[in-house]
Amino acid sequence: MKIVGITACTAGIAHTYIVAEKIQNAAEAAGHQCKIETQGTIGAQNKLTAEEILEILKKVYGDNAEKVLDAFKEAYPEKNGVDVLAIDRAMREPTVKLAKLFAKGGGKAYLYNFALEFPFQHGKPAWHCSDIPYFFGNADLVEICGIPDVSDKLESEIFGALLAFAKNGTPDHAGLPHWPEVEAEDADTMVFDRKTEVKHNYDDKVFAEINKVLKPWSFMDMMADNIQH
Repeated sequence: MKIVGITACTAGIAHTYIVAEKIQNAAEAAGHQCKIETQGTIGAQNKLTAEEILEILKKVYGDNAEKVLDAFKEAYPEKNGVDVLAIDRAMREPTVKLAKLFAKGGGKAYLYNFALEFPFQHGKPAWHCSDIPYFFGNADLVEICGIPDVSDKLESEIFGALLAFAKNGTPDHAGLPHWPEVEAEDADTMVFDRKTEVKHNYDDKVFAEINKVLKPWSFMDMMADNIQH
């Protein structure tokens, strides 16, 4: 067996280097190959190669792993390929479908995706609710959200969109590119990142490739699986 993994801690050595050494020693003692990338206080070391990342993805996506990775890199060219494992199938994909249905029925819908990578653990993808401080204009109260030359810009863009939507029924404002409505068959998404921009159906291909291998994410399936275990 070949074991590949990442250990990370920004504050100390226990969860990075000591754990990596323990895993390495245990794997070798059991006769397994092992490579652990460490992301600690001195930076990322023993980095995973492109081949090793693809090998990890094959464990999840099988023979379609390369197509999944290519689609992800096309949608998110600045991201680490292994981040596709954390892509938001629980919210993003069904939200796009719901917005299109709403538009088909004559309603107005606007999509956004908060895609900021935080300077934490040497590049931590945005997680659920990590955009909230920017919506309420208090990112300065959350240490990890205080990114020089980034936080103020994002806060102005996102908080401004919230105010504009409350006032005018559209999130458009002077600090953003034009934010189009979702259409019945097309979905423009405002992607909030270091460079905020509108992208057209930009991650549809990623989900399409993933769904060739994995069944659509289901909250009920997740609950059933947790109960069984």
